Amino acid sequence: NFPVSENHRPLYDAITKDLTDALQPVGDIETDYFNHLRNARFLMERITALQDELNHQLAPEAQQQHKLLDRYLRVAKADYGANLKVLQLLQSARQS
Repeated sequence: NFPVSENHRPLYDAITKDLTDALQPVGDIETDYFNHLRNARFLMERITALQDELNHQLAPEAQQQHKLLDRYLRVAKADYGANLKVLQLLQSARQS
């Protein structure tokens, strides 16, 4: 399971519901890709929120942290896109 603190559980649950409603995965393989997709989406949301917090800080370390978060965000976006693509291919194959 993906570690989610109690503070962030509502966001995680909302993302899960939104994506489940939109994608409706069926079976273990689709669910596995769905879980990776959801976790990447959650990370994207959390990273963006952390970057917003850093934007209000004047400390020099904030810029370094922002750059590091940019890298993490790029990875999460790539992971999201890759998993969405595979999930959609699996669903197309299942429906045909």
